[in-house]
Amino acid sequence: MFTTWPRRLILVVVVLALLGAAGLRVTHPRYGLNNSLGSASSGIAIYWAGHDYAAGTDIIYASDDSKENPALGAIKNVNSDSYDVQNPKFLELVKKQHVSGKLIIIIPFLGWPLHLVGL
Repeated sequence: MFTTWPRRLILVVVVLALLGAAGLRVTHPRYGLNNSLGSASSGIAIYWAGHDYAAGTDIIYASDDSKENPALGAIKNVNSDSYDVQNPKFLELVKKQHVSGKLIIIIPFLGWPLHLVGL
């Protein structure tokens, strides 16, 4: 017979699988907008995968600079097939297909171990 902790573990795994199927994703941004607790690379980002975002939306995207992927930025302008995305250094033109999703939350400090080992 199962004890309490295996049931809870199974429930957590099932819930995470359902959220993943619905579009919830987790990533470690390598570059992007800072928050009050540090740089983007110091945290873990949780986001919803999707498309067609409005100006003012914080997103996870693939930058032209591959060593800075994934990146975190804010949409400043929406074009027909791209977004103008503000990152800490400049305004970057990002094609819509290079956007991974809309940022939900950054969990600070969990990314530091990943950053230190180069992930």
